[in-house]
Amino acid sequence: MAAALALAAVSGRAAGRVYNVAEVPAFTELKWAGKIAAATGWYGEFALLPKERMPAHLAPRAHPPLEFNPHKFDYAAEDAATMSRAQAS
Repeated sequence: MAAALALAAVSGRAAGRVYNVAEVPAFTELKWAGKIAAATGWYGEFALLPKERMPAHLAPRAHPPLEFNPHKFDYAAEDAATMSRAQAS
């Protein structure tokens, strides 16, 4: 990361351009979550849901919220979505 930043800072060709610097291979969010879970000793299950079953407050958005509001969590909707997943399998 430091080398990429230094190169972008001193290269005239880098001006006005956007770069994405990542490890190779770049991990998916699920893979990262699994690595963090393993490192912390959490052995729960990640629930993968199709977009149409995702509770509205968890649906991916083009722009993330500007502030964190803990009152926007809807645990009942999350439980209902994951319970119907378990019943379907």
